[in-house]
Amino acid sequence: MSKLTIKLLFIATALILLTMTIINLSIVAVQSSDENWYRNEPKGVIIFDVISGGVSEAAGLKVGDRLIKINGDTIRSANHAQSYLNSAQPGESLIYTVERDGKIIDIKVTLALLGFRIYNVALISSGLLFMLFALFLVLYKPEKKYARLSSLASLFLSFFFMNMQVAAGIDTRPYYYQILLLIGITIDYLAIALLAHSSLYFPEKKYEHINKFWMIYFHYILAGIMIVISLYMAVNYYYFFPGFFAVLLLYFAGLEFVNWKKRRKEFLARIKIIKYASFILTTALLLTVFIAWFNFTGTVEYMAFFLCLLPLAYFYTTVRYRVFDIHIRIRLSLVYTVIQTLIFILFILAIILMIRYLPLWDIDLPAIFITGKSIELRNSSQFNPELQLQIKEGYLLLFGIMITTFLHIFKNRLQSVIDRLFFQQKYDYRTALKRFGELLSSYFTREDIGTASVEQIHDILNVKGTSLAIADNGQFLITTTRGNFDPMHALKLDLPENIIRKITDTRSQIGEEDLRTITSLQPLTDIIYCGTPIFSGKHELEAILFSGEKLSESAYNHDDLELLNLFAENLGTAFERARLYEERAEKERLEKEMEIARNLQLNSLPRCDPDYAGLQICSALSAAHVVGGDYYDYLE
Repeated sequence: MSKLTIKLLFIATALILLTMTIINLSIVAVQSSDENWYRNEPKGVIIFDVISGGVSEAAGLKVGDRLIKINGDTIRSANHAQSYLNSAQPGESLIYTVERDGKIIDIKVTLALLGFRIYNVALISSGLLFMLFALFLVLYKPEKKYARLSSLASLFLSFFFMNMQVAAGIDTRPYYYQILLLIGITIDYLAIALLAHSSLYFPEKKYEHINKFWMIYFHYILAGIMIVISLYMAVNYYYFFPGFFAVLLLYFAGLEFVNWKKRRKEFLARIKIIKYASFILTTALLLTVFIAWFNFTGTVEYMAFFLCLLPLAYFYTTVRYRVFDIHIRIRLSLVYTVIQTLIFILFILAIILMIRYLPLWDIDLPAIFITGKSIELRNSSQFNPELQLQIKEGYLLLFGIMITTFLHIFKNRLQSVIDRLFFQQKYDYRTALKRFGELLSSYFTREDIGTASVEQIHDILNVKGTSLAIADNGQFLITTTRGNFDPMHALKLDLPENIIRKITDTRSQIGEEDLRTITSLQPLTDIIYCGTPIFSGKHELEAILFSGEKLSESAYNHDDLELLNLFAENLGTAFERARLYEERAEKERLEKEMEIARNLQLNSLPRCDPDYAGLQICSALSAAHVVGGDYYDYLE
């Protein structure tokens, strides 16, 4: 089977499962709700929590009411009550018959036009993440057998999570929906069996005797038995599902116990994130049970969001350790963007929660009252209702401003920490150029200028590597390196004529495509982002500044490239100044040496002319330059 066929089959499967989920959600999950929590007790179905501000509270239902009937139908269990609501129409009015303080009363409750449980949002979110993970695996490695197995397990598991709430109470559903639900039950059991099977190979093969028949097919046989029982008895499959899951857990716990000593450290490191996510999820589940036990139901809804950690942990492990030979690089800039978005969303949610709950704060706050004779501090309850309302509004405005200011300051501080961790600090354009100019003015040789400038540019731009190649007899010798460019040190570059001509004519930077044509750089082109040419005052190509990827792993923006060009201009000027300084120093050295040679020559000549009677002797030496090759002396 071709790769394209495999991809299309998995995409079609995902679309079918997604369509079934949408149908199920349209019938059950997106539903009207009375926003109550029910519990079975010996004396009947008891309402043990009424959501504040909900339709039931507005209608008059209270905690502790015993629910007897809904629209005249006797309610047998808490599950039956929830199923009845699932089949009701949004906005429908229901007559609740309840017992309160020994009296039977009827209460009319008009359901909300639309209800969507928080835990349904969490379940659907985790299911969609598993579906995306499944498609990710099969689209990248369709030829890998175990990648396909893990992908199918994730697809079925996504359906299991997204339809978890749908399976409750099939006895109250229409006949066509019961068929759809039973198909869903089959998929759910197969999802857990496939997950158990794929876990034997993720992130690598776990056991030496993994190919034995009983190890591969045990979970499928167990799932088949449970499916038959559920279909035959036509009851809520959740009655059997915990037992099925418990048997699989005991089975794998036994395998882990037997093979624990054979585990490699590399394997334990690879599953570390999955273990952490599973531990957090298990802790959240136990905490949910604890909270539900003490009837703190409002918090239970949000605990389901911890399920999203599991597909994210599997995705991270796959990418981080290249499971199934999947090579994908997640850039820090992408992680930074995600975290920045989450911070913004949390900030907005905090503002929304403040707006939602701050007005509900009912407290007797003090207020200043000024009379003709005194200034008094009174409780707001001592004023008339209109004035109390004004005082409360004033305090709410003050507290709102204070809380918003605190949240804004906290957000900015948190953002600065995130920026520092992900190397996203913004540099000051003018300050950077000023510092660079001051640095260059303090050095007078090309070697010192090159070393200092590379270090400065490396720190200002926050890049992974920087190097400088200086022209040397038709070649370019890399004299200075920083960061991961150290392997380039002392490397000689032979630039093709077309590259030299291009950068000389256009004065443009050397891009990644042109860098690949430089033979001596080909093993290092993956770490080099661009090369910035440096021209001297005579418009000759003096050097090339190579810069690598930024530590933030984000692309170079216009300001970064412009700053590199300005650095190159300053470097060109500094190199020209260094050349003039070197030429002047060389000239002064030659002049000094010539002066020494002249003195040596003069000292080797007779200091005075001889004095002979009858003879007048005069001598002189005039060299064409400072020193010459002539010599004279007197011999007696």
